[in-house]
Amino acid sequence: MGVIADSGFYLKQFIERLEEEHLTYIIVVRLIRPIQRQIYSFANWKEIAKGLSVSEFSFMHPGWKKERRSIVIRQDVTHREKAMGKTLPPLANEADLKDYRYSAWITSSNEPPYDVWILCSPANDENTIKELKEDFALGGFSMKRFYA
Repeated sequence: MGVIADSGFYLKQFIERLEEEHLTYIIVVRLIRPIQRQIYSFANWKEIAKGLSVSEFSFMHPGWKKERRSIVIRQDVTHREKAMGKTLPPLANEADLKDYRYSAWITSSNEPPYDVWILCSPANDENTIKELKEDFALGGFSMKRFYA
């Protein structure tokens, strides 16, 4: 049994609770400055398809008790029209960063990085939520008061 969650659940207390319950988790990482610096330092990208590379690292935020495994996907927008993820602010010596979009996850899974990404990417949660809200009117129906 496991948990896949978006960046709203990238919280120390939540992650520690999942670990207490011995649940496997994959949570989207907020690409804050310390994580960005870690990504900038990567030299060991493994290309898995044209314009798609993966890497992993261990990271410990200040105030956390231990390092945790993180997976990063880099997509080259010049080769992948529908590249997902965030662009990072370029450094003075890294002009080519504008061609890439990055996504990252923290995980307790022992699966290879590509497999972790595959578990998350096809879920297409954002489109499902949009469809429920717009096509099925769930965005407004359950939020309005009504008398039975």
